[in-house]
Amino acid sequence: MKIKRSLIQIIILSFMISLVVSANGNKANAAVGYQGYAVFRDGAIGGINWHAGLMDKGYVFNTDAAYPVTHIAGFGDIVELGTWKEFLNGKTAKGVYEPKTYPGSKSAYRDLFVATGRTLTTENISYNAFFQVNYGAGTSTYIYPKDITSMRCDGVVEYIYEYHGARVFGSSAMWDVSKRGINKDHHGMGNTSPITPITQVNYLSLVKTGAPTP
Repeated sequence: MKIKRSLIQIIILSFMISLVVSANGNKANAAVGYQGYAVFRDGAIGGINWHAGLMDKGYVFNTDAAYPVTHIAGFGDIVELGTWKEFLNGKTAKGVYEPKTYPGSKSAYRDLFVATGRTLTTENISYNAFFQVNYGAGTSTYIYPKDITSMRCDGVVEYIYEYHGARVFGSSAMWDVSKRGINKDHHGMGNTSPITPITQVNYLSLVKTGAPTP
């Protein structure tokens, strides 16, 4: 029975990956280096907070490496693939992080994270400072990338992870920011203990200090 259950889980996960890849037209191969991991740098909001993004490429070899990070820089920007230099913006890298737990195969889920990040970059999603993820009206339980109207930088990371079942921040009943309803406010700045990039790392596991270099 255990073997049968494992085979079913593998089939379901493979199907999920094919759906994500076909939906966004961006192929995600087996994850390498730090692909699918979250990255952070300091110096946001006048130095009192951090900035977050998701690694699309495996490594950063120099500050002008070709678009390795999925992120949203701030007001007037959209979720996009940026160079490492753009992501740093003259500040200091504060480490590479991953979810504390994965719903299944780490490599397979990192592929899913990358693919979903690439999808977000095609949806013209603008920035907002209050909600991690803001979205339009709908009846679906989950918020799909096409439903998102605006995000914060830490929302890019949290949405991608939690959309695929890798919990980051939140109580047992309200942790999934990719679901409609009160989860949106739970992750917003109106919460008594709001999540921000500098606190988000407390709910992730450190992979590497500094920059995602080889």
